[in-house]
Amino acid sequence: MFPVWPMWAKVGVWYLSVIFLTLYFGLLILRMIIYTMFWIVGFDFWIFPNINDEYCGFLDSFQPLYSWEKRKDDPLMLFVRFGSLAITAVAIQQIAETHSLADVQDLITTSYADPTS
Repeated sequence: MFPVWPMWAKVGVWYLSVIFLTLYFGLLILRMIIYTMFWIVGFDFWIFPNINDEYCGFLDSFQPLYSWEKRKDDPLMLFVRFGSLAITAVAIQQIAETHSLADVQDLITTSYADPTS
């Protein structure tokens, strides 16, 4: 029945879908960044730990708000965590030498510019 919907309803559903997916993927990326930061120092910290659990109901997906556990790692895992931190630090330093935020801003503004003008 979607083809017989009025145009305002189609556009509204499209906007709601884009907003929902943007918020959902933004939350997933934020969760992963925060988890990685805490993982490096030895903790498992999750925001909305049940959000992707298919056996939870809708409201149960948002409970508990967070989970927090101390990791029990051996020395090899400590080496892996701090080695990954060192690799990330070197990568960020190398990217900062070759690119700046002005480059990203120029990319965004030129991508929205009208190619015919």
